[in-house]
Amino acid sequence: MSWLGSAAQKVRRTDRSTKSRKARRVRNDRRAIFFEALEPRHLLSVTFVDDETLGNDSLATAQGVVSPGLTAGVVDMVTSPNGSAVSGDDDFYSFQAAVSGELSVSLAYVSGVGGAVQLYDASDSPVAGGAANLDPGNPLVTFTAPLTNTTGAFKLGVTGDVEYQLRIWNPDREDDGGGNNNSRAAATNLGTLGSIPAANLQNYTITRPDRDYFSLTSNVTGPVEVRAVMPATTGLASQPTNLGIRIRDAAGAIIASSNGTQTDVDTATFNANNGDTYYVEVYSGSVGQVNQYDLEIQALTGEIHGYKFIDRNGNEFFDAEENAPAEAVQNWQIYLDSAPRNQQYDAGEPLALTAADGSYGFSNLTPGTYYVREVLPATYSQTLPGAADNYEYAVSINRDNLYLDHIDFGNMPLGSLTVVKDSLPDDPADFSFSGTSPIGSFQLDDDTDGTLPNSQTF
Repeated sequence: MSWLGSAAQKVRRTDRSTKSRKARRVRNDRRAIFFEALEPRHLLSVTFVDDETLGNDSLATAQGVVSPGLTAGVVDMVTSPNGSAVSGDDDFYSFQAAVSGELSVSLAYVSGVGGAVQLYDASDSPVAGGAANLDPGNPLVTFTAPLTNTTGAFKLGVTGDVEYQLRIWNPDREDDGGGNNNSRAAATNLGTLGSIPAANLQNYTITRPDRDYFSLTSNVTGPVEVRAVMPATTGLASQPTNLGIRIRDAAGAIIASSNGTQTDVDTATFNANNGDTYYVEVYSGSVGQVNQYDLEIQALTGEIHGYKFIDRNGNEFFDAEENAPAEAVQNWQIYLDSAPRNQQYDAGEPLALTAADGSYGFSNLTPGTYYVREVLPATYSQTLPGAADNYEYAVSINRDNLYLDHIDFGNMPLGSLTVVKDSLPDDPADFSFSGTSPIGSFQLDDDTDGTLPNSQTF
């Protein structure tokens, strides 16, 4: 029978109120046993009531247990106020899973002489291992419903003389890696960061107090971001969606956590070491509802890549005929100008040498702004980036821009000219020339008579 409303119930409550403080304290201690297995954040407020108006005193008239927003008899997560079974007035409940996954059923002793608990399958047959006594000597009974799909129905009977509290919940989901990944020991192994298949990060579900654990191995040293992204339709319209993330190291210590805000995206960032193993714990802060989510895991370490080319025509573009011979673009120094940003290379600043094809690159860069410059040889001028850009690139590494390419440098060789004056005046060859390109076309006349005895283009 229910402890709500009737005159008989009021009398019984009055009788209970006359018990000694010691007796009430013992009863409260027993009730507390029920909650010891769960962390405080996992305690539930979604409830149902032992409804005596339904006459739920037999298997045939079992009361359907329902979670908010779900159809009658379908359970995702519920807990009841105190119910009571007495001689001649037994309590029976029926339920099935809201989503694929095992169902856990727990009853906590509150008061009374004691009673018996039995779990039944869809054909009203007792489930093997589904029977137990509920009394002061055995104050907490927990069963696991053996079916793992949404079509299996169960019934639960409570007989005897006992006041109790009932809770039914899904401890985990079959779509969470195919098993119970609600501990570090049973964590779903995602693999190595950077090569985790997209399918391994999608279509997970969770309810409170379920927790999902995932393990991964880092392939980088630097910040890594983990996001739990929920579709807009997840959960119940009447209640907020809310997931939380904790990051644990190989020993289980928490090294990062999300802020747990009531949004569709929750984010946690941690600093990883290459080769180390980490655990991602996802938990639900929403009461009595299913939350669907996808994971997004990425290293927040960026890369900068580009090419060095010989810009012989000075047009700031890498043309097909340029960069020949190859040795002209090899072993050029490209560096990241760091504080105090003096526009010259200083020992300790990140430095890369160009390869035979002129390519270069920097990796494992943490989020931030970088100034990319080159060490300019005395025999070259720089065409790209030019004076308007202070001969440098200012680029930003962030979660949306982790790979920057075509940070290219163009250079034009400086030409030289040597002029030798002939010792004989008005000789047909007043001057001789020697030089290197590109210096253009030169014409020289020593006596301003309009005669140009010698001209040459370099």
